[in-house]
Amino acid sequence: MLDFVSVHHHEPPAPGAPHLFAVNLWKCASGPVKTETVSAMSASLLVVRTGYAQILEQAECRGRRRRHRFTVQGHIIGPSFERNRLIDSLSVMKGEVVFWTFNQDNGRFTVEPYFIDEDVEHCARLLEEVLDHLAWDKSSASPDLNSEPGLLTPLEGMEENSRVKI
Repeated sequence: MLDFVSVHHHEPPAPGAPHLFAVNLWKCASGPVKTETVSAMSASLLVVRTGYAQILEQAECRGRRRRHRFTVQGHIIGPSFERNRLIDSLSVMKGEVVFWTFNQDNGRFTVEPYFIDEDVEHCARLLEEVLDHLAWDKSSASPDLNSEPGLLTPLEGMEENSRVKI
């Protein structure tokens, strides 16, 4: 369950540019934030995105065309965060779910962003662990000059019917 929702409308910066609507979902935890809280926030984000997709589809079926952008982000505030693969990965990515810590000292309440300060390679290892059900091969060949050698690449020898098409 969410504690509150905020919606912001941003006027377009130039004539003809789309309006931006930003929805922020907030959950405040009184104790350490655990995987269950993060999973519940992820489900809430999915519900909002799914509901918006339904509204958009119905409008398009009626011949309407959107002139706006829509974004949704989850915010979890807690005194501390459990260290595990899910929370560590999301904190490094700083994307759809954002973590915040709070502290109350002498009647003063402070809120600061929470993230583990790790490098990209650590993030790749975390993702490998979270996505352990996918087939991966450690490749020493680097097809992109900007990529790091040794980063994970999909297996080349997978059968055609087992590949995911995007």
